[in-house]
Amino acid sequence: MVSLGARAPQHVYSVVITNKSSTERQVKVTYKMPPNGVEETLVLTIPPNGSKRAERRLVAQDLMKLTARVSSVALQGGNTLTEPFRGVFSPVEGYSIVITSDGVLQS
Repeated sequence: MVSLGARAPQHVYSVVITNKSSTERQVKVTYKMPPNGVEETLVLTIPPNGSKRAERRLVAQDLMKLTARVSSVALQGGNTLTEPFRGVFSPVEGYSIVITSDGVLQS
C-alpha cells in the first residue's frame, strides 16, 4: 500500500495587484493572522495602469515568527477573490492579480 503525505498548504503570503483600467481603484486585502485566524485588512489605492504590492505579514510568537496568509482580495464596488486562489498548489509570494480594463478582479 502506498502512503501519501500531507499536501503543501495552498497559502498566498503576498499579492501584486495591477490596475489595467483607466481609473483609480481601491482594493481591500484581508489576511488571516496566525495562530488563531484573526483577520486584518489592508486597503490599497491603485492608480490607473499602476500596481501595488500587499506585503507578507509576520506574527512573532514566543521564539518563532508565523506567516499570515491572504484570505481575500475585494475590489471596491466590484468582485472578490477568495482562497483557495486559482493555480496555487503550494505557498506563494507575489501572487498576481489584475484589475481588468472592465474593472473586474482576475487571477
